[in-house]
Amino acid sequence: MYSKEYVRKTLIGHRSRMAGFYRATIIGAAAFLLISILVAPIVHELMHFFVLEFYHCYYEPHIRFTPEYGLYGNLAQFCALSPGKEALVSGAGVLVNYAIATVLFMLVPVIYRKGMIIHANFFMYAALGFLSDPLFYFFASEGDMINILWLLKKEAWAPLLPVLGLLTFSLAMAYVYRHMERFIEDYMRIEQEVKEAEAFIDEIRR
Repeated sequence: MYSKEYVRKTLIGHRSRMAGFYRATIIGAAAFLLISILVAPIVHELMHFFVLEFYHCYYEPHIRFTPEYGLYGNLAQFCALSPGKEALVSGAGVLVNYAIATVLFMLVPVIYRKGMIIHANFFMYAALGFLSDPLFYFFASEGDMINILWLLKKEAWAPLLPVLGLLTFSLAMAYVYRHMERFIEDYMRIEQEVKEAEAFIDEIRR
């Protein structure tokens, strides 16, 4: 039989953890919005600039924000590059954001297995934020993905882009569903333990 003090401390710990679930959801949702609207687009544009700098190509960046497209940039490029290098310039932003999202998704189960479920939830939302950038270009009728196909003379492959986007989105949603299932199961378990601890304390008080 557990002591009253042990149950009390356990109850406090569980209540704190339950509050952490709410914080994780709120902070995670805020992180998703911040990353998808601001951070991922900035990373996207910086990767364009980085590749151009790597090729010693002079350019003038023009960053804009519109309600329709969010934060995006246009480049005035003052050098001639091969189609392959131009394709790398066009794809750098999408590729890096996709890679960041993939790494974050891979970290989620690692963090989860260490018992840091709330942190895992945050990483998942962050991954979705970075993934939103390449997903947008999979479904866009113009932009980096279309430009890459045009540069590589693969315009006929353009109808495959939405298919790849839908596949990527479906896999991401399946991943999110599985994670949230574990997240909710853990919350429900703690909630049940809190109820049992409260019932135990009420019984002692009688």
